[in-house]
Amino acid sequence: MITYTYGCSHCKIRFELMLPMSRNEEPIGSDCDVCGKSGTIILIPSWNGAVGDVVKLGLKKPDKGFCEVLAKIQENHPAGNTGRWGKNPSTPLELFERKMNKKYSVGANSRDSSL
Repeated sequence: MITYTYGCSHCKIRFELMLPMSRNEEPIGSDCDVCGKSGTIILIPSWNGAVGDVVKLGLKKPDKGFCEVLAKIQENHPAGNTGRWGKNPSTPLELFERKMNKKYSVGANSRDSSL
């Protein structure tokens, strides 16, 4: 059983009913008990069960302030200027290898090529 939200298109009252999915359209078009108008009950779409990030879902565009803060974080982060949109399109593996080569290199041929 699912809880559906219905309302009257005339007096704007809302109410909920628990119905099986097979019967969710039964109240639509019936008479309103509050105002007495006939055929005014409608199903109101509900997002109560929606879970997720509204930006990733495409329901909301991030505002300019958020984008500016994110850009500052990316600039200051060690790997922030890399990736698809960055200035240095390196993969995380390439960054790791560069870091390891700088840290442990003794000479030009410090890596064992037989591995």
